Amino acid sequence: VFRNVKDFGAKGDGKTDDTAAINRAISEGNRCAENCNSTSVKAALIYFPAGTYLVSGTIVALYNSQLIGNPNNRPTILAAPSFVGLGVISTDPYYTDRSTPDGGGVNWYINQSNFLRQIRNFIIDIRATTVQYPAGLHYQVAQATSLENIDFYQSTDPKTTQQGIFSENGSGGFMSDLVFHAGNFGLYGGNQQFTVRNLKFIDCNTAIQIIWDWAWTWKSLDISGGKVGISLLGENGKRETGSVFITDSRFTNVPVAILTSTVIEGTGKGNTLITLDNVVFSSTPIAVQDNAQKTILAGGTQTISSWTLGNYYNSANPNGTFGPASIGRPTIPSLLGGPNGGYFEKSRPQYENIPVSGFLNIKTVGAQGDGATDDTVAINAALASEAGKRIIYFPAGSYIVTDTIKIPPGTKIVGECWSQIMGKGKLFANMNAPYVMVQVGNRGDTGDVEISDMLFTATGATAGIILMEWNILASSPGSAGLWDSHFRIGGAAGSGLQVKDCPIRSGLVKSSCIAGSMLLHLTSQSSMYAENMWAWVADHDLDDPANTQVDIYVARGILIESQGPSWFYGTASEHSVLYQYELYAAQNIYMAMIQTETPYFQPSPQAPAPFASTLGQFSGDFDFRDCPNGNDTAGCATSWGLRVVSCTNVVIGGAGLYSWFQNYNQNCLATQNCQNGIVSTVINNGFWFYNLITIGAVQMISPTGSSI
Repeated sequence: VFRNVKDFGAKGDGKTDDTAAINRAISEGNRCAENCNSTSVKAALIYFPAGTYLVSGTIVALYNSQLIGNPNNRPTILAAPSFVGLGVISTDPYYTDRSTPDGGGVNWYINQSNFLRQIRNFIIDIRATTVQYPAGLHYQVAQATSLENIDFYQSTDPKTTQQGIFSENGSGGFMSDLVFHAGNFGLYGGNQQFTVRNLKFIDCNTAIQIIWDWAWTWKSLDISGGKVGISLLGENGKRETGSVFITDSRFTNVPVAILTSTVIEGTGKGNTLITLDNVVFSSTPIAVQDNAQKTILAGGTQTISSWTLGNYYNSANPNGTFGPASIGRPTIPSLLGGPNGGYFEKSRPQYENIPVSGFLNIKTVGAQGDGATDDTVAINAALASEAGKRIIYFPAGSYIVTDTIKIPPGTKIVGECWSQIMGKGKLFANMNAPYVMVQVGNRGDTGDVEISDMLFTATGATAGIILMEWNILASSPGSAGLWDSHFRIGGAAGSGLQVKDCPIRSGLVKSSCIAGSMLLHLTSQSSMYAENMWAWVADHDLDDPANTQVDIYVARGILIESQGPSWFYGTASEHSVLYQYELYAAQNIYMAMIQTETPYFQPSPQAPAPFASTLGQFSGDFDFRDCPNGNDTAGCATSWGLRVVSCTNVVIGGAGLYSWFQNYNQNCLATQNCQNGIVSTVINNGFWFYNLITIGAVQMISPTGSSI
C-alpha cells in the first residue's frame, strides 16, 4: 500500500524528469486505472519526500489513492516548459481514442462515482509552462475526496491562461487550506455540490470561475487583488450556476467581488441564488454586479452580515419573496470562533511533529487486519492502555470485530488508505436488538478524541449493527472529531453484500441483505467536529466492472441528538430506509453543505419496510402511517433526506438532497415527483436553512401543517 516515489526512481532534484517514476509508483501492482470504474481494494498511499519533482506530463492519481507530501517541508511538483497535459495531477483522465456521440470526451472513471481520493501537502508550480490553459490540478471527483494544504503558483502575466484547479464535473467533495498565487483563474469549473473551507487567492485575474453547480458552500475565503473575485457566469453565456453560499469570507482590493448573470423575474429562469453571510469587503467597489454591469450590491469597505439574492422565507414572510434583501444572521456564541468572528473550524490533525515513538502500530500488539482474524480483543486492549499516550496507527487492512470497540477519552486514531473496522457476527445480527460496533466514550464522558482516515463497515447479515455511537463531549471546541473518515455498508469486497448476493428487483427483500440499524448516532450529551465524512449504504458494487446496482437495506443514516456545539463540514448520508439525517431535540448545530440520496428501490418496498418492527427503538423514528398502503405512486413512503424535530439553534449552510428513482425507474425526474417530501421540520426554535437544492421532490420543505 505505502509507496515512496524515490523508491521508484524519482529524484526530486528539480532537474531530472520524474514523470515516469512517479506514475510508476502510483500504478504498480495491477491498480484501478483505465477500463476500471472503481475498486474497494487496490488502494495505495504514495508519499513524496521533500524536494522538487520536475514533470513533463500528467501525474495520474488513480482511484483509491492518497498522494501525500512531507507536511514539514512540502514537496514541489514543478511543470517543465515542455509540459503537455490537462493537469499536472489528474484524478480522471480522458481517453484519447473515445468520445461520446456528440463528440464529448470520455473519462476513465464515472465522475459522480469517483470516490476515495486524497491529495495533501504540496506546492504545484506551473509558471514555466508554455501550453495554453494548463492547470495545476485536473480534479473531477465525488464523495470521500479531499484536497488539503496545497499552494498553486501560476504566471503573473496578465494575459496568462494558467489556472490552479480545473474541475469540470463531479459530485464532491471537500477541499481546505489551499492558496492560489496569480494566474488567469485560481479555480475554474463546476460540480453538483462542494464544501470549501479556508481558500486564499492572491492576484488571480479571476479567483473563482464557476461554470455550473447546484449548490456550493464557500467558507473562509480570502480573495485579494485581481479583477473579479467570483464569476458565476456559465460557459458561452449559459445560465447553469444554481447557488452559492459564501460565509465568513473576505474580499480585499477586488474591483468586482461577485459577477453574476442578469436577474430574470420568475421561476425556472436560470437565476443564480447568492447568499452572503458575514462577508467583509475592503476597498472593493462592487460587491455584486451582473453581466450588464449593473451593480446589485455596492461594496466599498463594509461587512455584510447576511444578504441574499433569491427566494427567502421566514415567519413574517411564509409565502416567500425574491431578493435582493438583507436577512437576519443568527447569533449562537457557542458555534463561533472561526475567521472574521465566524463559525468555528479546525483542520485535520497530521501529527507532523510527533516522533515515530509517539505512535503505536496496532499490528504490533496482536491485531491482524487480514479480513479474517477476530481483532476485537487486541484492539480494545490497545485502546484501553494507550488513551492519552500514543497515537494508534491502523495500517491499511480490514480489522474484523465481533463485539463493541470502545474508544476512551484521550484516544487518537489514524488510518492508512481508510483502514476498515468491520463488524461481523451474531451480536450484530438482530434488527430488534441493535448493537454498537464502535463506541466513542461512555455516556457522560468529556474529553478529546481524534479519528482520521478510517472506514467503518460491516460484513454479512448485520441487521442490528450501529456502526458508531458517539457519546463524548469535547473538552474544547473541535477536540472530539472525525476527519476524512467514512461509513459504508455493502458494495465492496468482503462485505458479503455485492451484486451476486443482493441483486436488484429480485421480487423480495432478502434477509441476508438487511444489513444495519444505523450508520452513526450522536447521543444527547455528545458533541462532534466532523469534516469530510460520507455515510453510504451502497447502491452499486464498487468491484463489479459495470458498477451493477444492489439492494441493501439499512434502517437509519445519521441521528444527531447532540446538544452541541457540533460542526459538520462536507458530510453526506445516502440510501438508508427511514432517513439520511435526523436532528432530534438537538441544539447548537452547524452543518455546511450536507448531501443525501433516497434509496433507489423505494417505494418498493415502501418505508418503513423492512424495519417496521424496529420503529420506536430510537428517538424520532418516523412511522409513515399516513402514507397509502400499497401502490405508492405519490412517493409518500420514501426516506426523508433530512428531519429536524424539536431542535434549537440549528444552522444549515447549504444542502443538496436528491431523489433520482422510483423502483429504479427515472421517469419521475421529468415531472420532479420521485417522492413527495424530502425535508421535514417539526416545532423548532431557531432554525436557519440556506441554499437548499432538491431534485425529484414535490415539496422542498414540509413544515408541520404546510409545505414550501
